[in-house]
Amino acid sequence: MPAEDAIMPTGSAFISQHLPGFKHMRVPNRWLILGLAGSWGLILLASSTEGRRTKITGICFLGAVTLLNLPNIPRKLKYDISQREQFHRIERDFIGDLSRGVLEGEKVAFLPWGNDFLVNYAAARLKIATYNIGGDKNLIMARKHWPLSMRQFQKERPRGDILMEEFPEGTANPNTLINIAYLLETEDADAVVLPYVDLLWAAHGWPAPLKLRNNITPILEALEGYESIKVSNYDYYSTIRLSSKSSKGATKEIVKKIGAPLVSLPIFTEGWYGYEHNKNSKWRWSSGNSELLILSYDTGPIEVEVSFSIQSISERELRITGPSEELLFHSDNLRETVHVKIPRLVLKPGVNSLTFNTSTPPPEHPSDSRKLAFRVIDFSTYEVERSPLNTSQ
Repeated sequence: MPAEDAIMPTGSAFISQHLPGFKHMRVPNRWLILGLAGSWGLILLASSTEGRRTKITGICFLGAVTLLNLPNIPRKLKYDISQREQFHRIERDFIGDLSRGVLEGEKVAFLPWGNDFLVNYAAARLKIATYNIGGDKNLIMARKHWPLSMRQFQKERPRGDILMEEFPEGTANPNTLINIAYLLETEDADAVVLPYVDLLWAAHGWPAPLKLRNNITPILEALEGYESIKVSNYDYYSTIRLSSKSSKGATKEIVKKIGAPLVSLPIFTEGWYGYEHNKNSKWRWSSGNSELLILSYDTGPIEVEVSFSIQSISERELRITGPSEELLFHSDNLRETVHVKIPRLVLKPGVNSLTFNTSTPPPEHPSDSRKLAFRVIDFSTYEVERSPLNTSQ
């Protein structure tokens, strides 16, 4: 509710602003819970006294609190019956359908990931292990422990442009195909589930619209053309698996067929803030010491050319080291934008890291609460021998 529509101030603004704990209360109606807890304390205090008048006051207070918190019983009963019916429909429709595509004890990745509230119930009900979880704070904690193969999928639902890069409508993003194959080939997942419903809002209202189907279909159609990949379609989702346990080389098969680079897009891990861009450039800010990872899908060493620009908020010392801890860049007084070009960086198969180390703490910034040390702009890799430019932030 806009502040100007309020009849009078309640005083809660002052408390929320100045008292520890209260200012971090995200949902304002939690004041009601605090009020009820305080009322219960007063009732207990009144009941424990010997004075008859005080006890009568406590009983009246109890009656008033109870009366004020009674719901509209007919409407509440109707709502609860509706919720129970929806729960049984989820069990029959979605859980029943999901049980046909995944097996007990399997590791399952649901993509694209998000605040996947329905997975909390589905995983427990079907006895599967999954990286996905519902609850925004739970998700933040879980992502810190995801394997690199899962962290490659960096676009979260349900923002406005949720799937425009990794799961665009009408076309299959080559990097998404590669990342799915790599997730399966590393055995970090036995199966990938691509649901057609939003797993957050489907838990709040069923039946749920199949609004993600148009984003999922191009991926399925593209992967059906590979011998090493098995796609199975169901009513509310599709599954992707390796066609057999021995289907190694699935990632390289896809890379070669679509003519993509044999190296992944950069994966920004600890120390980086979110992706930002304008019409000319894209970048990520770092809070200080940080790491950037590149995956090589080849079976042997590969040489790539790496280029990017780097800029610091204030003058700082910065060192960048490569996968073998070789020094790639060093500056004692980085401030203005500097272009960095590494003509021949050797990557081994699998995970390769570029480490950014600085001994200078980030300065205070009056218009931004983040700790901004430096930013990496337009990071790109180019395979020296064969492939076109691969750029992303």
